[in-house]
Amino acid sequence: MEPLRPLQERTKALSADQVRRFWRQGYLHVRGLLDGDTIAERSLSYHRLLYDNRIVDRLEDLMGSSIQLFHDFFLYKPPGHGGGVFWHQDNQAWQSLPPNNVTCWLALDDADADNGALYYIPASHRTTAGLEVDDDGRLVGIDQLFDAGDAHVVEVQTGDAIFHHCLTLHHSEPNESSRPRRAHSIITMQVGTRCGRRPPHNSRPPTAEKDHFPVCFGHPVMRSGSAS
Repeated sequence: MEPLRPLQERTKALSADQVRRFWRQGYLHVRGLLDGDTIAERSLSYHRLLYDNRIVDRLEDLMGSSIQLFHDFFLYKPPGHGGGVFWHQDNQAWQSLPPNNVTCWLALDDADADNGALYYIPASHRTTAGLEVDDDGRLVGIDQLFDAGDAHVVEVQTGDAIFHHCLTLHHSEPNESSRPRRAHSIITMQVGTRCGRRPPHNSRPPTAEKDHFPVCFGHPVMRSGSAS
């Protein structure tokens, strides 16, 4: 077996420091991932973005070369109207096994504290696993793990991306500005990930509990191969 090469020799698009920062903090802000021409397309192809090397190369640096789509969706907070989202871990709802999902959150507008930027609790992906969820979907006892000073707002410009781990605590405030806040969220997993929730409470065909997510139109493989 060949010896493992240094991290900086194994990454495609991220630096070794960025990869370490992601795993240390649970999230990573990448500036200017998408250029203005891509964002300004009259009919932006969100399907094509799923296979865009600017995105998938960075996902491969973070999670390996076998990448499958969990799901993706468009997020919109209209001016003065878009509501907030309480503190949560994505995987409290998804129950992916193992919890290896990584989200690429693409900013289609500038976002700051006034119009609904994302807040994160650094390193919370290492401390919040196993918390119970109440009937409203909120994590029980979450306020005992951090105080308001621990939260970090990630202000982004159009074309930026935030990559975050599915166990990293995050939330967003309402959009109280006169500006929209749009984003495209691409959630990925490693091929072979299992679903810990019974149908119909998942995004896959109703097969046996804890089956692997099938490769299909809804869960295509975005990249497959051995790590280099």
